Amino acid sequence: MGEHDGICAHKLLLCERGCGAQIQRLKMKEHTDGACTCRPVICPYKDIGCKFACTQEELPSHLKLETNTHLLLAVKKLVKFESAIADVSSGLLDVRTRAYGAEAECATYKREMAALHLHITELQKEKAQLLKRLEQADAHIKKVDGSVSRLSASHGRAEAELKAALSKLASEQTRVKACIDAMVDSKR
Repeated sequence: MGEHDGICAHKLLLCERGCGAQIQRLKMKEHTDGACTCRPVICPYKDIGCKFACTQEELPSHLKLETNTHLLLAVKKLVKFESAIADVSSGLLDVRTRAYGAEAECATYKREMAALHLHITELQKEKAQLLKRLEQADAHIKKVDGSVSRLSASHGRAEAELKAALSKLASEQTRVKACIDAMVDSKR
């Protein structure tokens, strides 16, 4: 029986914290962590600055005696929160203002990009027309070159004159091509 008495879960024991209550061994932890009046507690206003620690039994008295102190701590905390909210609101307003500015800037860039796209399209069309004219000039030069070759066989003197004219046309073609390239480059 003595051995059982030392381990019996239902044996009544005095509270380990000293509140005087008799508690079954198996419910001791539940009691000392819960309803025990000698359980140490911290003031529920600790998050706003009260550092008072006491037993569960002493807490109601502390709360009653320190009501004004707790209210002052709460007001200080509230003022601090209001100041932080004002700072955040001001920062948010600044962020919104910058965001609106960025949106306006993006809209401007989009309009500029659209205008540049139209300009590039126009330049590409103009380039295509100039290249077509250049091809026509090349075809004409080849035609003239063929005629010169045929005529030079039958007309020795005319050949020299025609070659000079052909050389002049080739120079003119090079000059025209350079002008065309310069016009296209300047419009970019």
